[in-house]
Amino acid sequence: MVFEKRVEQGGLKINMSELTAMVNIGKEMEKKLISVGIESSEKLIEVGAKDAFLKLKQKYPNVCLVHLYT
Repeated sequence: MVFEKRVEQGGLKINMSELTAMVNIGKEMEKKLISVGIESSEKLIEVGAKDAFLKLKQKYPNVCLVHLYT
């Protein structure tokens, strides 16, 4: 499932998948995911929950296992 929003970038309108459109992904989690290189819902699906969690855990040691289940 792909969640998209239209974004203007340099005068061009492009479609970007929005992480916050996914269930249980808020703005704060979106910022953290982007900071570890996961910038779209497609990328999150491609990486998978386990590897996304491990990336988050490496950068944010206080991330708990609950984040894996989001």
